[in-house]
Amino acid sequence: GMKKISEGYEVYRRKLYESLNRNPSMPFIMCMMNNRRISRMRFSKLSLLIEEFAREKERYGFRDGDRIFLLTSSIADAHITFEILSANHITVVSADPGIPAPELLRMLEDTEVAAIFTDRKCLRLIDSYKKVPIFQLYGLKSNFALLREASEASESHEPTPESIAIIFSSGTTARMK
Repeated sequence: GMKKISEGYEVYRRKLYESLNRNPSMPFIMCMMNNRRISRMRFSKLSLLIEEFAREKERYGFRDGDRIFLLTSSIADAHITFEILSANHITVVSADPGIPAPELLRMLEDTEVAAIFTDRKCLRLIDSYKKVPIFQLYGLKSNFALLREASEASESHEPTPESIAIIFSSGTTARMK
């Protein structure tokens, strides 16, 4: 179980680094912003952010296979954060910020996450959940930072990367399907 999954993470990480190192100046992601400007991140920057998180991972107590809850309205920031966390053996549980706050809180309980990664815009939706620390996610305009530490005792969670939750919601009504 765990050994096979860990080997899968290593294959993913190795292939990602090969691609990043082969084309460091190539844009990893480009996004049209509201002001009609195009923001971009190059592979070389993504590689630096992956390494930065690798250094911070132990400091904040993350372990291989931990689940992180990702909540943002920015597709680009979600993609960037997903790549950084996945390259560091972290499982990402992503949710649509259009889901009502009570449903999001139930999802947090059900998925037993080690932390939440969000932006300041979505923080209000899950700010009442005090069991895990909340971090600002990586993005085109933001960088990883601790927004709030956990203030309530949480049951110890064991990383279980072999479990997965996929939650579908409508893009217009945010109703779960």
